[in-house]
Amino acid sequence: MPSNAPTPAPDAVRLSKRVAAQVPCSRSDAERYIDGGWVRVDGLVVDEPQARVAPHQSVTLDPEASLLALAPLTVLLHQAA
Repeated sequence: MPSNAPTPAPDAVRLSKRVAAQVPCSRSDAERYIDGGWVRVDGLVVDEPQARVAPHQSVTLDPEASLLALAPLTVLLHQAA
């Protein structure tokens, strides 16, 4: 670890574990929420499931968050020859 990197608090936990406990959901679902950009730590989007968060930090899940896959979409473009 570089010397200028902040040292995590001794009671900090992985973000994916914290989200899984808070939502509640599986840890893999929590990682999908995080990777999708749906999770904020102290108001900032964090997209790294392995990020460490301290108990005093605020972790929120966007109310619009969804793990449902988007339906396939076909776009037809009609142009004159």
